[in-house]
Amino acid sequence: MTRILVTLALLSLHAAGFADAHDEDRALKNVDIFEMEWALNPRISPDGKEILYTRLSMDIMKDRPLSNIWIVNADGSAHRPVLSGTGSYSNVSWSPDGGRIVYTSNAGERGAELFVRWMDTGQTALLSNLPKSPGSVTWSPDGKSLAFTMFVEAKPPSLAKPPPKPKGAEWAEPVKVIDTYP
Repeated sequence: MTRILVTLALLSLHAAGFADAHDEDRALKNVDIFEMEWALNPRISPDGKEILYTRLSMDIMKDRPLSNIWIVNADGSAHRPVLSGTGSYSNVSWSPDGGRIVYTSNAGERGAELFVRWMDTGQTALLSNLPKSPGSVTWSPDGKSLAFTMFVEAKPPSLAKPPPKPKGAEWAEPVKVIDTYP
């Protein structure tokens, strides 16, 4: 009985060593990030038949993320790109009638801009010329307007205004208010 236990223990150690040697070959390496892809921001069409999503990958030649917009039928068939290339396409949203999509892209020479695409013809139109990149794009319920977020530079509000200093008064240094992160 002891001989069987020792044999089993030795086999277990040998198998553990064998697994460790092969696990090193399968260990995640930093370059593996360029082989991975993620599906983000799924958007179901108003009729429920198709799903748009952002497909994110890493560009090994430029060491940057690359996002494209793909579509798939709800049953998993007809999986194909809608917008892809060396630019990035994201923030996709269906129009209420499902005939158009709006998205952001930095494919041009400017920063990210808003575009609309007609799904039946594939025609696209540039909708914006913004100083900063738009985000969180959504349609109005009637499909006639769009809303989006965008950083807008503004002078920060003052928390309080100190009273005027009387002539000849010796006050301590004024309060220093820190309201931003460097």
